[in-house]
Amino acid sequence: MGDKSDKLFGRSQSASDNLRVWQIKFLEDIALAVGGGGGGALALESTQISVLNAIIAADQDIEILLVRDDGAIPPEILQQITNYQTGVPVVTYKDVNGTVVVPVGPLTYIDASAAINLMLAQLVLLNAGGQLSTEATLAATNVLLTAMDVVLDNIKLDTAAIKVATEGINTKLTPVAKTPLVSRITTLSGGTTSGQRSISFFNAHATVVATIGGAALNPGEFISFDAGGEGDTLDSITIVVTGGDIIFTQVL
Repeated sequence: MGDKSDKLFGRSQSASDNLRVWQIKFLEDIALAVGGGGGGALALESTQISVLNAIIAADQDIEILLVRDDGAIPPEILQQITNYQTGVPVVTYKDVNGTVVVPVGPLTYIDASAAINLMLAQLVLLNAGGQLSTEATLAATNVLLTAMDVVLDNIKLDTAAIKVATEGINTKLTPVAKTPLVSRITTLSGGTTSGQRSISFFNAHATVVATIGGAALNPGEFISFDAGGEGDTLDSITIVVTGGDIIFTQVL
C-alpha cells in the first residue's frame, strides 16, 4: 500500500497515525451499517485508504460542522470546530458572533438547509409575536421620520436666525466712545434735546429753587436720568430756572 500504509500499520505509530487508523475504522463502521455486515456494499480496504489519503493530502486538520443546541432557549445554531493538529481531537463551539461558548445540549447535527429552516421558523415565531415590523408599521415609521426631518429643518433655520441675531449683538457690544458735556444754566425756560443717553442736574445755588421735569430741585440737590438699554435714548426734559446756578451734565 506504499509508504503511508506501511507507516500506518507499522508498529511505530505517531499520534497522527493513530488518528488515521481511527478514520479507517470509522469508514468501515459506515460501510457495515450501510451494507449489513458484508457483501458488495462493503467498501474495499483500498478504497478506504484512497479516501484517507485524499484527506491526508488535503491536510484537513480542522473540521467545522453546524450543530443545533436544543437545550438553549431558543435553540441556537453553533459551529462545532474539531482540531486534529495535535493528534488528539480538540472540540470547541462558537456562536454566530465567533464567541466560544459551552453548549447546553443535547446537540443535533444539521446541514445548511436545516439551519435556514430553523431561522425561518424563528422569524415566523417573532412575526407572530409582533416583534417584527409589518408593512403598516414600516409605513408609520416612515411618516414619523419625515416629520422628524421637517422638525430638524426648522431647527436648522432657527439656528441660522440665532446666529444672525448673535452676530448683531456682538456688533452692539463693540465699545463705542460716548461724549460727555458739562454746562451751567442760570436762567432758562425750555427743555433738553431728545436723543441723549444720560442727563444729570445739580443745583449749586444757595437759595434759588429750579424746576426739572416738573419737580422742584432745591439748592444742593442732585438728580440724574439714564436711558438704560443699549441703543435707548431719553426724551426732552423740561428745565425752568431764574437767576439760579444749575450744573447740567449730559452724555450724547
